[in-house]
Amino acid sequence: MKQWDIKTTIMMVSLSVASSVYADATMITKNYNNGIETPASTVMVKNNKVYMEMHTGGKTQYVIYSDAEKTLTMVNPERKMYYAIGQDTINKQAKMMHDYRQQMMQQMQQKMAGMTDQQRTMMEQQMAKMGMGKKTSTVPVLKEIDTGKTVKVNNIQCRIHHLMREAKLEEAVCMASYTDLGISQQDYATLKAMFNFMENMSASAKMMNGHSNEKDFKLQQLEGIPASIRNGNTGSENKIVSVNTQPIDAKKFMIPPEYHKFDPSKMTMPMQKK
Repeated sequence: MKQWDIKTTIMMVSLSVASSVYADATMITKNYNNGIETPASTVMVKNNKVYMEMHTGGKTQYVIYSDAEKTLTMVNPERKMYYAIGQDTINKQAKMMHDYRQQMMQQMQQKMAGMTDQQRTMMEQQMAKMGMGKKTSTVPVLKEIDTGKTVKVNNIQCRIHHLMREAKLEEAVCMASYTDLGISQQDYATLKAMFNFMENMSASAKMMNGHSNEKDFKLQQLEGIPASIRNGNTGSENKIVSVNTQPIDAKKFMIPPEYHKFDPSKMTMPMQKK
């Protein structure tokens, strides 16, 4: 082979690998409930960033995740405002809620000091429901069962997993690999990083509200992306309906300059002293 042929071959292989690693990806999902189909979300991935547009209650909001900065930016187009959440923001909000709950706990304990035994028992039960004081009951742990069954959801091969709480099916999830979705490994890694970040946010919120169960199985422990998620209680289902790897405009991942930033961590709780 001539020298220029070797160089040309190396260059073509390099370009091929680069395009497969950094190729853009767009996934569209829809909800299905009692035979009614409604838009759910549009997810776009480009250069280690994710744009996720969500449709709920006739309104559209979106988030932008940056894996490089480890931040999730919540955007409200209707109000033209946004706020960015990093781990530091989550920690601040957790501390603020913890302080607020401590104040509530102290006030309730002061009230309980002058109560009868019956009144005190009722108050303790109310506190337990709020995640404070002694808990009167425990919720069964959520567990995962790999059914071993594979199906196709809109021509996407996926494997069915059941998320069970004791004998009750909470969710049936069909997980698809990034190769079955037709997206790059890098885009998959970025998506997983965002979902893990959002799971950590959710876990922190549950802990703040006193409803956390650390032993619960987390969906992000499974490899792949959900091609479908069916609610075991309602039968409603969310499905990926299309995936494409067409180029995405980088402006999609930028906040419009006319939007203003809002910092929720600066808000004070009603009972919190300044």
